[in-house]
Amino acid sequence: MVAKIKPDPWKDLGVKAIAEVLARKGWPVRETPRGIDVDLGGVTGGVVAVVVNGKAGEENLGKLTGLHGELPLAPRWASGAGGRVALYRAPAVGMPVPSAENLHGAVAGVSVLARGAVPIPPSVDGAHVLRWRPGAHAAEVELPE
Repeated sequence: MVAKIKPDPWKDLGVKAIAEVLARKGWPVRETPRGIDVDLGGVTGGVVAVVVNGKAGEENLGKLTGLHGELPLAPRWASGAGGRVALYRAPAVGMPVPSAENLHGAVAGVSVLARGAVPIPPSVDGAHVLRWRPGAHAAEVELPE
């Protein structure tokens, strides 16, 4: 039996309407020439991105979650570079989350981005139109901490 993929609940919405929906949900979004960007910030209530690239990234994330537990379900999509991106809220208490490419060189292929911006679906990243992963659409999944 083949699993049915649910259609994109926002397929009939334009970029402006999607950005407005996400802004009402508290996402720090802005329209750009390529679509929609989420502004990142590792301070309380800000948004951070976890980016996993390549086979090494997948293997290393598996090792990390084996030691520390699975990451909560989060809005996620495939990046234009072939990796995957998930968004989380920075913790409400404690120190700010710093950006850490390849986790400061210690873990290849796994990065935490806490400053700058990332394009989100339905933006164009390179030659690719970004699409939400099944079961991880921003219409269905909240930003977890």
